[in-house]
Amino acid sequence: MIEIMTALLIKHFLADYVFNPAYEPTDKHIYGSKGSLAHLGTHMAFCFLALMWFLPLDIVIYAMLFDGWVHYHEDWIKTKYLYKRKGLSDRFRRALTGLDQLIPQLTKPVLGICLGMQLMCKHSEEGDTKGLGIFDVEVKRFSNQVKVPQIGWNQISNLQTKLFQGIKEQEFMYLVHSFYAEKCKEMIAETNYDVAYASALKKNNFFGVQFHPEKSSQAGEKILENFLKC
Repeated sequence: MIEIMTALLIKHFLADYVFNPAYEPTDKHIYGSKGSLAHLGTHMAFCFLALMWFLPLDIVIYAMLFDGWVHYHEDWIKTKYLYKRKGLSDRFRRALTGLDQLIPQLTKPVLGICLGMQLMCKHSEEGDTKGLGIFDVEVKRFSNQVKVPQIGWNQISNLQTKLFQGIKEQEFMYLVHSFYAEKCKEMIAETNYDVAYASALKKNNFFGVQFHPEKSSQAGEKILENFLKC
């Protein structure tokens, strides 16, 4: 029995992580999708290989079919009705993935871009969402006094830290967003649109930028280069 359980644990690890095609996790919420069926086939194949050494062939086939059916529907229910279900608590959603525990513990430099930065804040008005709490700041929505979302080029100022080394004050960056992080002690760049807000944040090894450096010409490329040197 111990050998069978060990073999099934190894099977699960190989099927879920080692031999998991890149497209599989993206569409498992769609019943009968390419990704979900490929994942099903991977689990069934490894289940057969794991059990064929310990059980008669007919039992192996039944076990393979049962394991595949259970795993397929478990993934489908989780991704369709739990991970994305509107009204499900943020705490429960994050508990299912574990990312809220993993990301704040990272010790390598981390860069959040646009929504990635907002998720690293403590709370957002968008969906009344609790963030990771890395940055002690609220994310607010722009008022109706301006066009929302802000789309296009805007300037960054009050630049701090080596992330902006070689970047001039009032440099233009490309932005697309409806929500913004308020000014706070972790702010390392500022932008004005409706209000003055934090367009870049830093705390320890965590960086966040509201703008898109990958879309901001040579200045954006320089910022990404600076980050890689952090």
